[in-house]
Amino acid sequence: MSADVISDQTIVQPPSPVLDIIIAILLLFTGLTALRYQYNRLLNTLNKKSRQKSEVYTTKQELEYLKETFISSQEEMQADIQSEMKSIRNLQKEVTDQLAELRGIASLLVQQSNVNSGKEEVKIE
Repeated sequence: MSADVISDQTIVQPPSPVLDIIIAILLLFTGLTALRYQYNRLLNTLNKKSRQKSEVYTTKQELEYLKETFISSQEEMQADIQSEMKSIRNLQKEVTDQLAELRGIASLLVQQSNVNSGKEEVKIE
């Protein structure tokens, strides 16, 4: 008898090569499934990071546009304010000139009134 025999006439046979192939195929599929799962996880992570980078880039561009628009608006407002200030100074000069002219006219009217009052007094005397 050979070493393949164990007590009570039970024969131990070496594992079948078919069983080895089936186990290898199952392990291969399990490994491929695990690799596919990892690949999908990494791909999703990369897509998420790519989206985030794209969103950050877009937000950065929007902020840059808003900054340029704000600066442009600020420059326009500054120019408008300077123009309005110039107009106000011109109006102030005109009003000052007219006020001086009115004071001169008022002074002449007062003098004329005093002369007229003096003449009337002379006539009354």
